Amino acid sequence: MLPLPLPLAQNYDSLVVTPDETTVYIGLGIVGVFIVALIIAGARGNKTGKSGRSSGSGKVNKRGFRKRALAIGLTKVQISTLENLMRIHPGSNPHQIFSNQALLDRLLQQGMQDIDEQVASDAVKESQKLTLFRIKQTIERNGVRKTVLKSTKDLKPGQNLVLTPSDKNKYQTKIISNLKDAIGIETPVDTAGVQTRWQKGMPVEVYFWRNNGQGFSFTSKVLGYTRIRNTMCVLLKHSAGIKESQQRRFRRKELDRPCYFYPVRILTSGIGKKQVKKAFVESKSGALGTIMEVSAGGCSLKTNYPLKRGDLIKVEFETARGQSVKSFGKVVNFRKAPPYGGIMHIQFTRMSQSHLNNINSYVYQL
Repeated sequence: MLPLPLPLAQNYDSLVVTPDETTVYIGLGIVGVFIVALIIAGARGNKTGKSGRSSGSGKVNKRGFRKRALAIGLTKVQISTLENLMRIHPGSNPHQIFSNQALLDRLLQQGMQDIDEQVASDAVKESQKLTLFRIKQTIERNGVRKTVLKSTKDLKPGQNLVLTPSDKNKYQTKIISNLKDAIGIETPVDTAGVQTRWQKGMPVEVYFWRNNGQGFSFTSKVLGYTRIRNTMCVLLKHSAGIKESQQRRFRRKELDRPCYFYPVRILTSGIGKKQVKKAFVESKSGALGTIMEVSAGGCSLKTNYPLKRGDLIKVEFETARGQSVKSFGKVVNFRKAPPYGGIMHIQFTRMSQSHLNNINSYVYQL
């Protein structure tokens, strides 16, 4: 068993390691160096811009821009980073980056290239990249124009759904076909791995999310069962009452790559004030699985050897060849999947910035 430092046992409900005071100062210094580098590069760009392209199109109305950025949820450091990026790479109305995803992505891609080209340590570069990814995540959640859906007839095959019938259990499934009079969804399975058989007319609440994390819900009822494209499907009545629901914090993306995972146990020694908690990875109890989906906040892991809900876990996988990810997490949900085993839903609790950026790079393609 490999011993781990105490903070894992104490802080496994946060995404990344809770930093101490020294780490906070180092992080602020790294971001400060990044901003200074952007300012210097911007000054050079302005000098060359006088004889070539005009920098006027990238000029920022600071007061209005900052007011809107703060309303969206960006921090002062993130706002300063964006302002300096737009000075270095002018070309569009700065306010459009809050509603134009392509424009925002292009600007952040240029920022990523600036980071790669500078002379700095890997740790500094990873911290700077993480700042850009967090800008992307915040604007995507709160600034980009939201999708408007009026009817379930607008939904496409392949859309993942979560169903909650009258028994209050949650079932994950997906749309197989959108028919004229009903939605054909893959028949979900219960906790025993058996396909459900609900009565005709049973009401169900349906939830789903778009790529930007925007959530929706609607109420429907079971119309019956039929086979569509060799898949047994539940037919749900169409609804014109789609409501905007909760917003996911991080965008998810399908991965479908192998992984290894290990149980993590918390051991307590001592009594009273001398009590000490340590976390241990059970390295001899590793198992193989498949990462189905991944986000900066967690993943879904299919395996024949699942852990229980609430268990701590260490996961190792790659988002692409050579792009490794090692993370500690917590099993927050589990559902059985035939013929045996099932899918664990894992919340990441601790990983390095470089590994977190590997996930962000895969999900956002910046």
